[in-house]
Amino acid sequence: MSSHGRVAALSTDAQRQLHAAATIASIAHIVEELVCNSLDAGARTIRIHVSIENFAVTVHDDGRGMSAEDLRLCGEFHASSKGGDTSFAAAPRTHGFRGKALASIAEQAEIVITSRSAVQQEIWVKTMRNGATISFVRASESRRDFGTSVAVRDAFFNRPVVRKQLEQGIVPREHTISTRDPETGRTR
Repeated sequence: MSSHGRVAALSTDAQRQLHAAATIASIAHIVEELVCNSLDAGARTIRIHVSIENFAVTVHDDGRGMSAEDLRLCGEFHASSKGGDTSFAAAPRTHGFRGKALASIAEQAEIVITSRSAVQQEIWVKTMRNGATISFVRASESRRDFGTSVAVRDAFFNRPVVRKQLEQGIVPREHTISTRDPETGRTR
């Protein structure tokens, strides 16, 4: 620990928490990022449930879904399905690409990601909290369709000021989410 007035590097945990707070700052931002992930996965139908009172969001899509290998990496900082180098950033045709959103949400909430890939029958479930994977299991229930569900619970549990603002209604409860058409680049 450094004494006052001295410059010291932040711990890795402090860096991750500050980065997460700057990346995801509201329930609306959580919804926006999850919807963008669904769109990037080719979803045609996206169901969204938001409970401000419970600091919870659930997004269910009929996109391509994820294999067990992909889900293992999902939610880790800078893990992305958009490519392994920066060439995709020059002319992005996706809604997101940095691999920060889910990791930032997981730093500030519990997330449960359930997914079935279009090419596999197995359903996998990954649970994260405080930026760490709590569990990764093959689901016992069956799911006829492929796609992904992300349930965010106890959002901002480690950010009491944000939670208090949400409870007091200081943070707007309604937001418009715009998406960019990957074909034309126009905002819808």
